[in-house]
Amino acid sequence: MRLVLKASICPLEIRNITFIRHQCFLLHQRKHNRGRPGSPSNSDVSMKSDQSHQPEHCNNKLSWCELSEESCKGLNLSVLCSASSNLTKLDLSHNDLLDSGVEQLAEGLKSVHCKLKSLNLAGCQVTEKGCGYIASALEFRKAADLKMLDLSYNHPGDIESKRLQDITEDPQMKLKTLWYVTITTCVDSYEVYLTFDEKTAHRKFAFENGRKVKTIDLSKKAARGTASVNKDMVRWTQVFCERPEMPNQGLTGLCYWEMEWTGQVAIALAYEKVGRDMSHFGSLICSKISWSLSCSHKNYTARHGNTSVTIETEPCPRIGVFLDYDNGLLSFYSVTPGQLSHIYTFNEKFTRPLFPGFSFKKVKTKYLNSSVSLSVSLTGHSKKM
Repeated sequence: MRLVLKASICPLEIRNITFIRHQCFLLHQRKHNRGRPGSPSNSDVSMKSDQSHQPEHCNNKLSWCELSEESCKGLNLSVLCSASSNLTKLDLSHNDLLDSGVEQLAEGLKSVHCKLKSLNLAGCQVTEKGCGYIASALEFRKAADLKMLDLSYNHPGDIESKRLQDITEDPQMKLKTLWYVTITTCVDSYEVYLTFDEKTAHRKFAFENGRKVKTIDLSKKAARGTASVNKDMVRWTQVFCERPEMPNQGLTGLCYWEMEWTGQVAIALAYEKVGRDMSHFGSLICSKISWSLSCSHKNYTARHGNTSVTIETEPCPRIGVFLDYDNGLLSFYSVTPGQLSHIYTFNEKFTRPLFPGFSFKKVKTKYLNSSVSLSVSLTGHSKKM
């Protein structure tokens, strides 16, 4: 498996582009007070070529800069299509460019003035549609200089992956290096075995063998098990998980696990302090130090802090979670025999170990009939996504 190295967020050396907006020549500090200067904000970034400051061959690292699809329009019009641009390497990895942003970049690849030889789009939430834009651009302009394309941690789909692979084998095309695999056939090597930490559980939860939890009706005097109730947790409708061999330690590195759910459940990962006492860190699904996917019979909702994204797709009762801590990627997949289908990916520079957990939906004073079962991954997955 190929892993994309974590990109630096040190101050960028501005050689071949200058920011027009506000006539700035220094990159803005990253949003959300990430603590290091040097990255532009997530607003629309307009750029122009500056021939007087360009070396013969230029490269730019704009990874982890919180650029959006709007930023790509400025790159296309003012850099890629500029006759005076000498840009040959462009690293846009780990920005939320989406398919619409890649569509703008693809238009730039069609330009006779585009000199790009290397384009890194790892972790940009590109799907089959976006990869199709790139393939079409390269087929349109077979003389394009692009030699290396990195689509790691995206979801190109089988059809467009094959289409791009065919381009690398075309002697008339210059593209020879293509990366697009996210999780390979060795998922089993980084699957983690989790159990519920009953000490962190809400009092309306009942457990079975440490691997299944469900909501209960206390009016029926149902027992919650032999574990003692943490009184500080009764205000929270949640429970955390842990690895039995490493209790009280969060997850780092490469991790994968699956679960089955019913009712309305939020699957989350958070830093240790979130919602574990009566402080003001917020709940497991509404905090700046948690990342969650809420599941219902209608759709999914991804949440981080005050930001939420609704994913309108038919929910699947089995979910897989993939964490690449070092590369700042947290992905959720629907799981069916032989297939993992991407739901959503968070791009984040994690700074502390992550603790997995679940939160359950409450309507007024009653909890829906919800449950979560931690599962061993299904065999026979097609783990290339």
